[in-house]
Amino acid sequence: EEVWRLGDEDNEQDVIFGLIGDGLVDEDGITYLLDTHLTIIFKVAPDGEVLENLGREGDGPGEFRNVMDMMFMPDGNLGIFEMMPGRIVTMGRAGQPKPSFSFGESDGSAMKSISRMAADKNSVVIGWSTMDFTEEGLSSTHSLARFAPDGTTLNILFEASEKQNGGSVSLGAGDNDFTRYWTLDNTGRVVVFSDDKQ
Repeated sequence: EEVWRLGDEDNEQDVIFGLIGDGLVDEDGITYLLDTHLTIIFKVAPDGEVLENLGREGDGPGEFRNVMDMMFMPDGNLGIFEMMPGRIVTMGRAGQPKPSFSFGESDGSAMKSISRMAADKNSVVIGWSTMDFTEEGLSSTHSLARFAPDGTTLNILFEASEKQNGGSVSLGAGDNDFTRYWTLDNTGRVVVFSDDKQ
């Protein structure tokens, strides 16, 4: 049974979406829709009423750009992934700016692409690839790691590097893409799928 609908011509609310890249629902039934084109988060009540817009494009507190995904952080705040320089901007569920969460080594020039991210009560797990185009071709590092809520690296679970050159490059980690094919079980352990038969 459909509960609510937004963004079509028949809806009474004057809501226009750019591109919804991700969505979360909290324990009170509030939905958070990340619009990656408009660079805002629509906060929607359980009955479909848009309560407010959170964030905006920029580099200041509570602002973000080049966003891809979001999640609930261990403390319950929202974490929004920003592709360059590769950080998670955090804010309260009412839009209050919180400290940013930086991860992975980078000088800021490389592009980071998150494949998957999730959090439990104590930590954040992120699978990502860092890509840097040089004169010699594409240099990429694929990583899966666990972080403390302040961004401190707790442990690197998997990491692999490669260099590619030529007319065609691949941005993924291949058939055994440990950055994408994993989940957290109910104890917080990381369970990784592997197609490696050796």
